[in-house]
Amino acid sequence: MKVYAVIILLLTVTYSFAIPSVNKEKPSCVKIDECSCHLTGVEQPGVIDLHSLVSGKHEPTFVIEVKSEQTNVSYNYSYNPCMNFSDFGCPNTSICRTGDHDGYQSTDLGNLYNDGFLVDDLDKNALFAFYQSKYKDKFGFYWVSGVELICDEAEVKGKFEYVGEPSSHVYHFRLFTRCACPGKCTYLQ
Repeated sequence: MKVYAVIILLLTVTYSFAIPSVNKEKPSCVKIDECSCHLTGVEQPGVIDLHSLVSGKHEPTFVIEVKSEQTNVSYNYSYNPCMNFSDFGCPNTSICRTGDHDGYQSTDLGNLYNDGFLVDDLDKNALFAFYQSKYKDKFGFYWVSGVELICDEAEVKGKFEYVGEPSSHVYHFRLFTRCACPGKCTYLQ
């Protein structure tokens, strides 16, 4: 868990949205399964459930294209919050990065079998779902992705966006969805 605490700190140095907390209980989101958790210690506790964002197939729910300002190279980021997929050159993953330039390999940025959900109580109680790749790079490092779950009741289908790479092998994304609002999506009930 120490690695994730450092990653949360890196992710929230610049970016964060607030989940109002209550008096003394430390905010947390206890994992129910890989796609849901029970949020406590905040003004509006309840179940965060991302299951309804998935079409039921083993394919990405979201695919976005992002152009790097430094290299002027475009990358595609594919994400499924509830099922691993094996498209785009990434075998059995939840988050994959592919590029459009010569010699670029696809990169597994995180596997569904994650350590779960963490509330960053260091900065505005941002809620993150974490994913770690199954494979190491040639130097022995895993890739880790933090998907910040943003409660947006207007986003029924969800909106996925790339935020940045705060350090090597660490990626920050945001998922705007009504399913990040406690009790708004009730697939498991």
